Amino acid sequence: MDIAKALYYFTPKDAPKREGLLAGYGKIERPDWQETLRLYRLYCTLELWCWMAQIGKHEALADLTRELANAA
Repeated sequence: MDIAKALYYFTPKDAPKREGLLAGYGKIERPDWQETLRLYRLYCTLELWCWMAQIGKHEALADLTRELANAA
């Protein structure tokens, strides 16, 4: 989950950093690890949505809701 959390905040222009992080981590033995990362990304988005709602940052909820809907 540590990799998924870090990758969550990368943007498309961070592709070299993403590749560097994954290369530095080493070989991932888990089959379908990319699907697992997608699931963790969904979790991170939901966690962030809940946190933003709790602290009253309601302006962030629309984008996060859209991201959740697109992930489904």
